[in-house]
Amino acid sequence: MVVALGFAQPRLRHALVVALSLVGVVLLASLAWISHAAAAGAQPLGLLGDALHLCAAGAWIGGLLPLAIFLTRAHASLSLGERALAVIRRFSTLSLSCVGILIVSGISNSWLLVGSIHPLFTTRYGWLLLGKLALFGVLVGLGARNRFVIKTKLTRVLAGSDFLAQLRRNVICEACLGLAVVAIVACLGVTPPAQGP
Repeated sequence: MVVALGFAQPRLRHALVVALSLVGVVLLASLAWISHAAAAGAQPLGLLGDALHLCAAGAWIGGLLPLAIFLTRAHASLSLGERALAVIRRFSTLSLSCVGILIVSGISNSWLLVGSIHPLFTTRYGWLLLGKLALFGVLVGLGARNRFVIKTKLTRVLAGSDFLAQLRRNVICEACLGLAVVAIVACLGVTPPAQGP
């Protein structure tokens, strides 16, 4: 289906992208029903929070690699300057929304699966969660730096500065940290929660 995107007419390509995006959202959200929250017999709001957490992480972390590829092409082609600004602004808004959802749903999920501060420091699940939170903090810091740079140096992009190359490097670093977070989440998925079901 992805190969068909390259050969499809623009209208059909748009429809395929929307269809693939919806399938991706459904598949990510369905993981909530096999999570620790589901095993703990969480209320529907707990499962909804887990589904939102997965979808927000998928949109933010999953969007970093395509953004890095786009920024590489935009840096090589000066004609993409205005388009690059629009894409950067849109992704910045998307990532800010995703971070907000991740924070709220993460606090909710942590309360459900950990229960208090003590298990964070005394269980393997808690240590992994603290590692995930530390990496998430670094990711948010990099994202905030990118957003700050975007707001203060937008005009330099069109003047051919090194802004896009710097932004691309930061996005690649974010993507690598995002993969590390996903690896920790995989470990969390097979580790009994600090507050057992």
